[in-house]
Amino acid sequence: MGWNLFWRKTVGLLDKSIFVFLLIFLSTTRVAYAQEYPSWLFKKRLQPDSTILSENSRKIAEPVRMGHAGPDVFMLPIPLNDAVKAEITVFDQTAARAELVKTIERAQLFRNSIMPVIEAKNLPRELFFVPFVESNFTVRARSWAGAVGLWQLMDYSARGTGLVLDEWRDERRDFIKATTAALSILASNHEYYKDWHLALAAYNCGRGALDSAITRAGTRDFFLLAEKKAIPLETAHFVPRILAVAYLVTRSGRNNLPVVYNELQTWESIPLKQSVDIRIISEKSGAPLEILRTGNSELNYFVTPPAGIYSLKVPARYAQAVRKIIAAQPQGLVRHVLYTVRSGDTLYSLSRHYNLSIDQILQYNSHVSLSRFPAGVKILIPFLKEDIALPDPARAFSNRPFTAAYTVAKGDSLYSIAAKYRITVEELAFGNRFSLTAVIKPGDSLKVPA
Repeated sequence: MGWNLFWRKTVGLLDKSIFVFLLIFLSTTRVAYAQEYPSWLFKKRLQPDSTILSENSRKIAEPVRMGHAGPDVFMLPIPLNDAVKAEITVFDQTAARAELVKTIERAQLFRNSIMPVIEAKNLPRELFFVPFVESNFTVRARSWAGAVGLWQLMDYSARGTGLVLDEWRDERRDFIKATTAALSILASNHEYYKDWHLALAAYNCGRGALDSAITRAGTRDFFLLAEKKAIPLETAHFVPRILAVAYLVTRSGRNNLPVVYNELQTWESIPLKQSVDIRIISEKSGAPLEILRTGNSELNYFVTPPAGIYSLKVPARYAQAVRKIIAAQPQGLVRHVLYTVRSGDTLYSLSRHYNLSIDQILQYNSHVSLSRFPAGVKILIPFLKEDIALPDPARAFSNRPFTAAYTVAKGDSLYSIAAKYRITVEELAFGNRFSLTAVIKPGDSLKVPA
């Protein structure tokens, strides 16, 4: 009985010791793991899904010890072959490394909006790094070929996914809608090829070109296609560079990337039924104009479309203030001048003077049309761009007849002459049928009010 009691106590002490050891080990492992994988990038670690990942991908996605406390887990197959290693080496260069760090910092503006879409579609999280290579996470990027936005979508691809490209906006620059469109294309490519390397390659060069390359080379292995020079050189670098960036950034601590992970930007979308000028929103709410422009980069102007519903994206911390401002101005917030149509005016002449299209003028003035534009009617002229001076609406276009003449003297400017006759620069320019940027010189004769 004594020996039995002795052994029970001994085993009990050993069990406690093992438990304490495991607790310490797991705690240190978790700390090291947190240092290796930046929390801003992956809010949660997704498990490989058999409906999305290829067999090869699932094998590579298994935890692999790399001599560090935390495991490397990739949902996208990242083979460390010569092609990928060569792209990793590119970032050993000072300039490329510095640009990568800047791109990581820019990506923080969009991570909270893009990663949930990737997760919702149950796609490999490494697809987040496609814009690193496509655009350096520059939302207004435009390539020599005409590809636009974070995901560098061509117009025909964008229209095929339902994105709007019109006079007011180019939704390839909408980081939320463009992300959904790009991921749909990538998911469709993967469904077609059953291979993520080929899906990425097709995103770059198109399915037609890739199918032809596969037929000519007699292989579906992306790296063999690249080795045989069966695919365009750009595509041959495109895929391994994405894999290299994913490998480097998810291991930024181990790869000595000096990244400062600032607070992530969270955006809220505010539906608008009226047109607003984001410059006014910035002034009244305190939201930085550059941030508002970045969040709404799809806009071709500072003003949201006058027709339909547009969702204005604002930083979450300013959302409540912006909602109050918009609610207080149900007719819209647009800088404009109320112009009284004169005899001889046409929609064409006004559109040329204000650098607007005829359609844009008509969209703000439903009471006039090409066939109904009578003298005396008042129309709203919106100021969509920065290069148009904004007159005081109370003084603008007073209908004073321009029956006198003024000879330009040395030192005169449009602004000094307009001030002399108590009119706006717009009135002076319009009365003389020239643009606001017209050059005048001494001796020129201008029409002015009597």
